[in-house]
Amino acid sequence: MDLRALVEARLGAYPGDALWFTQGHPLGEHFLSYETYRARVAAETARKLAKNWKDVPTPDRATLESWDRPCDDDGDERLRGMAGAVYLRLQMYGGDGGSWLSSARWREYLAALESPERWLAAGRAREAEGWTIEANACFAAARWLEPGCACEIAAVVAARPAGLPELVTSQPLADFPRMNFRGRHSQAWSMKTAGRLYIPTLLRWESDPNFSIRARIYRSLGQRPHPAAIAALREGTDDPHPFARAQAVRSLGWCADPTFVHRLRELAVADPHADVRRTAAKAVQRIVGYWTHYGEWSAIAASKARTVAVVHESAAAGLPAFAYELAFRSGWVDDGELAGFTEALEPEALCRDLADPAGIYHHWFAEAAAVEMNPPPVLTDAAALAACSEPGAEGFEARRVLRQRELGTGAQRRRHRLDWS
Repeated sequence: MDLRALVEARLGAYPGDALWFTQGHPLGEHFLSYETYRARVAAETARKLAKNWKDVPTPDRATLESWDRPCDDDGDERLRGMAGAVYLRLQMYGGDGGSWLSSARWREYLAALESPERWLAAGRAREAEGWTIEANACFAAARWLEPGCACEIAAVVAARPAGLPELVTSQPLADFPRMNFRGRHSQAWSMKTAGRLYIPTLLRWESDPNFSIRARIYRSLGQRPHPAAIAALREGTDDPHPFARAQAVRSLGWCADPTFVHRLRELAVADPHADVRRTAAKAVQRIVGYWTHYGEWSAIAASKARTVAVVHESAAAGLPAFAYELAFRSGWVDDGELAGFTEALEPEALCRDLADPAGIYHHWFAEAAAVEMNPPPVLTDAAALAACSEPGAEGFEARRVLRQRELGTGAQRRRHRLDWS
């Protein structure tokens, strides 16, 4: 199968689709136009105002039109806070729950995957369109690839109008590395609950020296999937710790990255750790299965007959794990037409062995705590620069140090290349 041809054909035929592997996203949740989404937010806001805010001092502020842009007046503090919350909800359109991505943006972002210059251009375009959270994600990808562009990004951010919510202006969070282990882990976990808002912080600090924090960040990036995370997740496939490596691999599948399947297939066969091999094989199936029907997932999910047909087609096409997952996410797995079939698929579904603790975070916490108490020797800048192109754990650690210190040479991002095979 020519995966690149498949992806290009699907992108050309459909306006977009949701990445339905995302955290808490049901298969086939119908895509709302921005106008419909905005009207829903307006109605919910009006109900809150009518119920709880009878003493609003400036009624003209109680309109959605005044809240889909920064609020910088000196009015009621409560109103300003609510205005910021509404602004964030509108900004999260497509990325909060649905993780919708248009085909036009898929093309733009796939072309930018290894290019900080293209990510910067994409960020500037989103900035001009008024999508600050999306612009932040694009800028974060550029900064991850080439930390030296941070000054250019800062200039764009400084030119933004006053009144943006602090959650937008504070990205990436600067205090993250100063937290203790539990604090960093908890923060990275919670960042999956706010759409794409925290992509800049997750990407900035995926270079954490503790493997458990990297694992949590890799996973959170996959649970709110976006192409901006793909380069960092690819780097994570070289992570020397198997638990962290498995989370990066899993998240590449959730992000439906079609350009790295060759590497995932290598890991599925040759990685020394069984859970990484399993996770890589499953990620390949998710990616191929997703793109096979890209653009049609809402229509498939709306029809029991179509869902059943696609489950059978996927299994026959050598994607039994994807077929099994699709059946369960569809909500019809207990139906007579699927129950027996999925039961037969289970041995091939690449499910995690529940008796094996290696796939559970707390299994690794003792080791992570030991790393926190006794971190490995820190590379000097010169040593990191000299080793950043080396394979294996040595090169990974060198590149991690360079990213942690924001030393932008470009060398640390050339470990893997696009390969659509």
